[in-house]
Amino acid sequence: MSGLKKIGGDFELSATSSSSSLKNLSSFEGLENLAEIGGSFKVITSSLSSLTSFSGLSGLKKIGGDFELSATSSYYSSSLNKLSSFEGLENLAEIGGHFKVIASYSYSLSSLTSFSGLSGLKKIGGDFELSATSSSSSSSLNKLSSFEGLENLEEIMGKKLTITNCEALNNIDALSKVKALDEISITGCSELYDFCVLKNVVQNMSGTFYVNGNGYNPTKYQFLNGECSKTPGEL
Repeated sequence: MSGLKKIGGDFELSATSSSSSLKNLSSFEGLENLAEIGGSFKVITSSLSSLTSFSGLSGLKKIGGDFELSATSSYYSSSLNKLSSFEGLENLAEIGGHFKVIASYSYSLSSLTSFSGLSGLKKIGGDFELSATSSSSSSSLNKLSSFEGLENLEEIMGKKLTITNCEALNNIDALSKVKALDEISITGCSELYDFCVLKNVVQNMSGTFYVNGNGYNPTKYQFLNGECSKTPGEL
């Protein structure tokens, strides 16, 4: 498939069984000339335990629809547990739809440490969602500590940012270029004490600012009065 340059519709990689023929897939090598996906790009799996990177997609510049990375099943606990970053997607500049990273059960996406590899991404057409959806499974997304790699992201056109149950997340400073949001929900991030990077965004938003279950949980009033961060010793 080395000659493939454009996909008009969706690109979906789905594996829901440990016996899947895709169980040994470790990268996307062979797709180096793919420059555009007109629809959505989705990796939805319960059993891709060998995928380590997005290597092979270095030519991809635009996704017209959603970007979704989802580890979906509790039965295969090794789902996407070797994927540590987004390396291979350095030239991706635009996602037309939503950006979703969802780890539903124990050990899913348990090696992901940052968004490294997405340094070229400037625009997301829809919402941004990062979620470890089962709060009792502390080992899902348990190494994701920062938003490193998203330093050039300027627009979340859906105007909604949702971060849920990312227990190791302690730094969101890479979101410094994001210009505007209407809804922010950050919950269950017990190591997150500093929200100051969002100060200008919150000052200009008319929608909901909701934080709960984090290391620090300022009200919108506190936030707008400069109390956007605390150290553990101050609480």
